[in-house]
Amino acid sequence: MSPLSKLSALLIMPFLLGTPTQAMAQELTKLAWPHSQTLGRKAQYPSELRYVRDHWHIRPISDRYVVIGATEFLTTSLGGVTSIELPKSGQVFKRWDKCGVIESDISIADLLMPVSGRIVAVNPNLSQEPGLVFRNCYTTGWLMTVELSNPQELNETLSSLDYKIRLPYDQ
Repeated sequence: MSPLSKLSALLIMPFLLGTPTQAMAQELTKLAWPHSQTLGRKAQYPSELRYVRDHWHIRPISDRYVVIGATEFLTTSLGGVTSIELPKSGQVFKRWDKCGVIESDISIADLLMPVSGRIVAVNPNLSQEPGLVFRNCYTTGWLMTVELSNPQELNETLSSLDYKIRLPYDQ
């Protein structure tokens, strides 16, 4: 049975049988959102990272350099990442400038630069394996390294706890 036929049957079955079962609801969730296996487990937001409103994390590696990546919330919301368009090394961006695009199974998201600075490196593995962003957003799924032009902007980012408190308002 094709996924579309299965989804149709699950949508119609509750009306024929009276009430949907827990198993039907779980199967429907899996078909509607293929990455729903992450639901129900506690999401991770490492405390050594900084976070911004658009669901990017910032890992300070020195006073002048940071590594930028997607948060677990964003990767789970996007579903499976299918392609990533990242800026080139050497490009300079101001905070909140569009600097790339992440395309997934269910949507396309602009990558807005969470800090001002110059791109010094992009993750070379993402062009061949964009799914790394979903599978390992805090480690091998990093997006880019940036040399900060205004380190004070990090003071305007959120701690792990502040980010977690803000999340219910974004869902």
